[in-house]
Parts: sequence; structure tokens; C-alpha cells
Amino acid sequence: MQNIIEDFEKNGYAVIDDFLAEDEIQSLRTACHELVEDMNPNEHKTVFSTIKITHGDDYFLTSGDKIRYFFEEGVFNEDGNLKYDKHVSLNKIGHALHVLSPEFRKVTFSDKNLARAINLKDPVIPQSMYIFKQPKFGGAVIPHQDGTYLYAEPMKVVGMWIALEDATLENGCLWFAPGSHKCGLYGNYRSVRNPEWPAKDGSSSVIYEGTKPNYDEHTWKPVPVKKGSLIVIDGLVVHKSERNTSERSRHIYTFHMVENSSKWSERNWKKVSFAQTDFVYFSLSEQLKMPHSKNVPKTPSPAINNMLSERCGKRYDNPIKEGLANFILIIFTLITKIYGYLHPNKSYASHRYWIISCSIISFALIVLVILAYQLLIWSAFLLHSILYYFAYLFCLFGAGLGVAGMVFFDKGAKASEGFDKRASEVGSSVRDHVQKFN
Repeated sequence: MQNIIEDFEKNGYAVIDDFLAEDEIQSLRTACHELVEDMNPNEHKTVFSTIKITHGDDYFLTSGDKIRYFFEEGVFNEDGNLKYDKHVSLNKIGHALHVLSPEFRKVTFSDKNLARAINLKDPVIPQSMYIFKQPKFGGAVIPHQDGTYLYAEPMKVVGMWIALEDATLENGCLWFAPGSHKCGLYGNYRSVRNPEWPAKDGSSSVIYEGTKPNYDEHTWKPVPVKKGSLIVIDGLVVHKSERNTSERSRHIYTFHMVENSSKWSERNWKKVSFAQTDFVYFSLSEQLKMPHSKNVPKTPSPAINNMLSERCGKRYDNPIKEGLANFILIIFTLITKIYGYLHPNKSYASHRYWIISCSIISFALIVLVILAYQLLIWSAFLLHSILYYFAYLFCLFGAGLGVAGMVFFDKGAKASEGFDKRASEVGSSVRDHVQKFN
């Protein structure tokens, strides 16, 4: 670990091999595949490029607390339809995977996080991305510093870049300018929100200010890594990646960390308020204590999973909202277990198929509840009838006992009266004989 820290401080980046195990890698890739499978391209037609600003619209600016989809350049035809399969047309997915996807959240807030080792005291995570780097046309990323896009004072931004496939020279591995982080933010060059947006001239919602740096003077070093490797990136080190010219993709997962005490620039493209306890901008220290706010069921539909994580996975101060959220989680947990029992080998379902399945299962559950209610009513009625007739018979039995008792005691009283009279007569006779004897 000491060598890693030394490399990070000296070069502005450090490589850790085998950071993720194979099952963790597959978990993230499967989760991403399901998200894309469930995505309708007609609802997400924003193109992302670092060469020219084509992503500065409201869809991009409001993606901070959502999972949004950004395509490569040239994948749409003149009619606005995809020319290729959607799985090979995406540039990236962002920017709240670390919140809304249970699989990405688990990896992001695991105890493997190296925040403490690199002197982050109370880090928060403002954004996360899954970058595809598609075969043959995965776009290049121009030389840049992450601090240009995530500006905070003091400037302490750290990126975690995790390779989910081998990153090679051919498919677009990262290149670094070692030691460039020691020069600060070059030209104070920053990407900020356009204060005049939306403008009539159609200008972008994101603009650059400051002096655009010339990074050509740097000595570049390629850093190819094996899948599962982690590259820790200082927010001020200059880095880039070239276009993917190979037949293989280069999938990676990345997220950034900033100190909770930092002053986040209000002009950043992403609005963040670290002072408030926000569901999106988790404090790492709190999440390490409690990796999951609640046990959110994993349904076969990514869209449903996102909704449950966003709406029901957090805690509410309002007891009514908290109770409703817990009730919804219980219902979906029950439905998911029933679905898993009926379809043990079907771990993924389209949103439409899952909704249909939920409707059928919900209808069956309602019928069962009605039948159970009716059974309870009839059981209660039967019990009431049994108790009623038992009470009736008990009353008759009691009445019979009363009558029998009265008759018995009446005869007993008469018998006792005769006995007393005879005893009195005997006593009188004895007294008479005694008197005569005397």
C-alpha cells in the first residue's frame, strides 16, 4: 500500500491490480446490460463528446440524480433512429449509478474504497459513470484534468477508474502526463454553466472559461491494465484516451470523490449541496457503516429497481412516508419471491414482461386475500354459531339442573319435616314414661 501512495503522490495516479474479483466484475457488467436492455433509445437521444460540446442540454444538466444514457457521435441516421444496435451505440451511462443501482452502490461503498489511504477524511461521491469505449468507433477523450469539470475549493478531487475489461493500447487505455498534477489547474480552465442559457442563439448550456491549456508539451505515458484493475486518479493530473480502433470494447466503471468540507462551485454543471443530507451524494464514512439504507429487493426489471432504490431505498423523517415506503418494499419483495419461484431460471425480464407478471401475481394475491378474508368470515360465523348453540344448550342444561334441584330439595324438605315430627312424638313419649316412673 505504501508504494501505491507514493506513486499517487509522485505521478498523480496509481495502479492497483486485481482490485475487483471476477464475480464483482460480472455483477457490474450484468447490471449495465440489464439497464441498456430496458432502455428505450427514443427517450434518450443525447450525444456525448469531449471533442465538441454536443451534450450541454437539459437532459445532461439534470442527470446528477438519475441514470441517463449518452450515445456516441454518428450512431443516429437522418430520421433520428439508431443505425446500430443500442448496446454498441452508447458512449456512457451516468451520473447516479452509485445511488440508484444496487450492484454499483455495493462496489462503490465497499470496504475496499481507498479514500482513507489517500488522505480523504470525509469524502462524498458526486457522480459515477459506466463508459463503454465501443469497438471501432469508441470516441477519444481529449487531454484534460477532472478538476476542470468538478471544481471545488480546496481542489481535492479523486477519481476511481475500474477496468471491467482489459484496457490496451488498441482499445483505448488511459494515457497520463506523470507529475502534471503538481502544477494545479492549468489556466484555471473550467467547464461551467452558461449563465445566459437558454439563449435564443442556441448556445450551449455548458461553456468554458479561463485559458485553454496546451497539453502537447507533456510527456505521455500509456497505462494498459488488466480487467479488475483500479487506477486512482488525482483530479489535477492530465490524462486522456485515444479512439478505440480494435474489435474489442473497453468497459470501465468510474466515480469521483470530493471532500465533504469542500466548497462546491455553484457554476459547476452539476448542482451539489454537501451541507444537506442528500440521498444522491452519499458520505462514504456513513455508507461504510451502513452500506445499504434498506434491503431493496432486486426485481428482474432495472427500471423497477431504479424506482425502488430512488423512492423507497432511503429513509424518511415523515412516519407516513416511511411507512408507505416500507409497505411498498414488502409488497415488491413478496412479488419478487413469487416471481423467482415461478421463473427460477429467468433473472432478467423486460419492463413490459415484468409489469404483466406483476399484474398477474398481484391479481392472484388479491384473489387469495379475498378468499382468505371470506374464509375468516365464514370461520368466525361458524365459531359464533357453535358458541351460540353451546350457550343455548348450556342455558337449557342449567335450567334443567335448576328444576331438578328444586324438586329434590322440596322432597328433602318434606322428608326432613316428617322426621322432625316423629322425633318430637318419640321425645314426648319418653318424657311421659319418665314422669310416670318418677
